[in-house]
Amino acid sequence: MIYTRRFESPNLDMELTRGILQSAAAPLELRNLAAKIALFTILPFLMIAAFEAIVINLMARVFIKLAISGLNCFYSLCTNTLEPLPLPPPRATVVLQQQPDGNVIQVVVAAPEIELPEIGLAERNKIAHVVQTIATASYWSLWREHKERLDAIDRELIPVHPFQFLEAIFGRTSTVKHHMPAVMNRWKVDSEFIGGLEKSIARTVHREKIYEYLPSFAKKVGSTPEFVQSYLLPEQNWRGLTMHLIELTN
Repeated sequence: MIYTRRFESPNLDMELTRGILQSAAAPLELRNLAAKIALFTILPFLMIAAFEAIVINLMARVFIKLAISGLNCFYSLCTNTLEPLPLPPPRATVVLQQQPDGNVIQVVVAAPEIELPEIGLAERNKIAHVVQTIATASYWSLWREHKERLDAIDRELIPVHPFQFLEAIFGRTSTVKHHMPAVMNRWKVDSEFIGGLEKSIARTVHREKIYEYLPSFAKKVGSTPEFVQSYLLPEQNWRGLTMHLIELTN
């Protein structure tokens, strides 16, 4: 006898397997979604925190530099660290001279005037490079790209007298004098420029020749010895002298 089955149990193997797999994968899918939500929620805050850290670090460095610069200026004003320049020699002196006949006469001897030595073409090119760079480069590039080279040139120009340095900028053959208004109008750069002149004249070898070179320097930059000397006595006013030379070029 053949028995037919009217009712058969459904094949649950695939459905059961699929259900088990889905149930097992459900936590993973939930965790993945939660991770995505958490990532997209936290990421903007992480970016903001990183940006704030960079900005705060940069601002802190700027404020520290400003504070140090302010303290240096205050100290300079309180202590007046710039030594006064020596008094200029008289323009002429009277000496007694004995004649062959025995008579003694007075002879007027003019004060010596030494020609300001010419600096070499290499030094002139370095000075021109310094002026052009600090007048045209951005603050960022001055700090990141040019600072090392400018510091090296500053050390190489130590033997150059301040009058030679200014003559290379404002002399008749100069090609960078038109950059000086921009240099003196840049924040912090102008004080570095004037500080370099003050640091240079503080060297004894330069101080001893300043009044002997003064007439020659004044002639080379189109000024007069009286004008130049008025900015150096009774106090050293290198900023005033520089602005005077800028006016002469306009």
